[in-house]
Amino acid sequence: MILCTLSFIVLIIGVLASIILVKKSTVKKYLYIPIIISVIGAIGIFLSCVVSVPTGHTGVVVTFGKVENYTFEAGVHVKLPYSDVINMDNRTQKVQLTTQAFSSDIQQVDITLSVNYNIDQKTAQVLYKTVGTNYYENVMLPRIQENIKAIFSKYTAESLIEKYRALCSQHPRVKA
Repeated sequence: MILCTLSFIVLIIGVLASIILVKKSTVKKYLYIPIIISVIGAIGIFLSCVVSVPTGHTGVVVTFGKVENYTFEAGVHVKLPYSDVINMDNRTQKVQLTTQAFSSDIQQVDITLSVNYNIDQKTAQVLYKTVGTNYYENVMLPRIQENIKAIFSKYTAESLIEKYRALCSQHPRVKA
């Protein structure tokens, strides 16, 4: 939106300078300067209307703070010059998390886990509208921690160790 505004100002300055120079018959040899300024302003306005959404992202269109009813898929799109496009990543993302929980017999358990997640392309617009771009910190992380603590509190420390050893023997990639 800033590019559009600046380009519009440059275009107006170029047009006004052209009009003033045309009226003064003695300085017509410098008429090319405001014309070049006007062309630069027009190119800037055109560029502010083109947006590219990268592969694996959804472009959420926002006009004056209002989320529009449509989104852009990956590729080049034409938009209104005063609209912004927020890219929401739809690819699978991996987060490693280290936290602590307590077992049912009040033993502290240190947990390191990985979470893979992605945003559904159809709901990216609603997610941006209701949560914003910090959806992981605001929604996912508190829910992950809450669920981990709820699950680990159901087991004793001894049963957790037994389940972990059984998991390690079944899956050689799990580190003991």
